[in-house]
Amino acid sequence: MSLKLGAHDGRTLAVTDAAVSGTMTAPPRSISPTRRGTTDPRFEQIGRTPLTDDTSGRPPSVASFRVSTRSPLHVVVQGPSAPRDTLERLQACLRPGAATVRLPPGALHGDAFRLHDVSYDAADYARAEELASEASLDISPVPDDRHIDKLALFATDVDKTLIDGDFHAKLVELKGDPEADALAWREDIVESMRGRVATLAGIGMEDFHEVGDMMARRLMPGAREFIGMLSPQARVLLISSGFTQFVEKLRDELGAKHLHVHAHANRLLTTLAEAQTSIDDGRFDDAASSLSSEASRVMSELLTGKMDGEFLDGNVKERLFRQYHADLPDDAHSAAMGDGENDIPMLAAAVELGGVGAAFRPGYGRHLLPPGVDVIEHSGYDALGNLFMGIERRRRDTGQ
Repeated sequence: MSLKLGAHDGRTLAVTDAAVSGTMTAPPRSISPTRRGTTDPRFEQIGRTPLTDDTSGRPPSVASFRVSTRSPLHVVVQGPSAPRDTLERLQACLRPGAATVRLPPGALHGDAFRLHDVSYDAADYARAEELASEASLDISPVPDDRHIDKLALFATDVDKTLIDGDFHAKLVELKGDPEADALAWREDIVESMRGRVATLAGIGMEDFHEVGDMMARRLMPGAREFIGMLSPQARVLLISSGFTQFVEKLRDELGAKHLHVHAHANRLLTTLAEAQTSIDDGRFDDAASSLSSEASRVMSELLTGKMDGEFLDGNVKERLFRQYHADLPDDAHSAAMGDGENDIPMLAAAVELGGVGAAFRPGYGRHLLPPGVDVIEHSGYDALGNLFMGIERRRRDTGQ
């Protein structure tokens, strides 16, 4: 199988694959034959071809690569239920050269299969994607050398990914001003978040933590199971555009069973303010026949409506992921998962660095995703584990 990558004036890569025929356009970060400056063993350079850039006149950098036969390609399909006729039609499209393996069920995917040593062209795979979508199944290619034992770094978004819900929205609903929050929304995410945070001014941290305790119990189905399957030496990054004080609560809870959990989010500023409360002294005024009370002053920690430091947007998520990834051994794997558009840079970076980038139930069009990013739409959080070889044994070893 041959693969040709061409960089057109630094903007896109045109990829042609003899076994996956046709051409697709990808951002230059989304497909890379190198990992941290070293050659990815899945690719073997077989030559360079000069091209003419019609738009700039400058010759782009073009190289041809061949995919190593040492890394067979498999395809995983998973979801609530995989009808037998759908599976047979998928096999006809993808032409597995070895056995189709049933994988252990997960939190929401009752059926999961891995089709081994597949051979298909672009039209075949497009048809397979259509069949999978019609049957509410997720489909992803899995190279043979991507092993769960080598997964050393996993980054996850929090709201609507790690937890089933949105902490900020729930805080506004239960303790804030929903009308003011709605008026603060803007097209620009940073401007929108700063305006929405401003409406939280005056909410007490006791109320904040009350909502936090409730949302921390709402982990996405399969989240605890997947993180529990990771090696104790693996690093788990909770990277959120939400609030540090809540994400740290999740970090502490997950870190009780996993040694290396790190939290990155936006820290809300607080202030101490006097609050007055009435304490019943138990005495009645006979003349007025009413309860008397005495005032007692207490100090309360309140949100100021401001955040500390740089807003953690998609670019910061990508930067953090790359910083942690730089410390990995050369043969280690990484993965990132998130639901929002601001997660796309991080997911693309994971793919570029030779790992897995998975959009989890994305709320945007798939056309926005760079090639190579997987989509988990119909399965639970732990379906990410099936995108790695060796997951069957790891599930058995961890009692799942």
